Amino acid sequence: MTDIRFHGVKPTRATKHSAGYDLRSQLDIVIPAGATVGIDTGTLAIFPPHLCAMVCSRSGLALRGLAVANAPGIIDADYSDTIKVLLHNRTKGDWVIEAGDRIAQLVFVPFVVGGDIPADERTGGLGSTGD
Repeated sequence: MTDIRFHGVKPTRATKHSAGYDLRSQLDIVIPAGATVGIDTGTLAIFPPHLCAMVCSRSGLALRGLAVANAPGIIDADYSDTIKVLLHNRTKGDWVIEAGDRIAQLVFVPFVVGGDIPADERTGGLGSTGD
């Protein structure tokens, strides 16, 4: 079993075979038509460095016009802040999110890297490794 731990707001899986953990908004927010906003989930994930976490759109929301803007958003094992979801409203009207609404899914996946070994350590959060 892979050691994945959560702090803050613990995400949940809908069924025993669900690959993704549901991430929820912590605030009531209105996303204007055509806008992209960052929504804090209050969830902090701790996981081994051979995994990354992908923030993915919920299919039902994406079908209706609300999707993760940078899908999938990649979270590295050394990211040490709560997970933010960048949601984009592709509709022509405002989209209302209420605190507790499921807004995205978090999926953990293994990955392979080459032989390079970066010298720098992460020093910040969202976007901290470059533009």
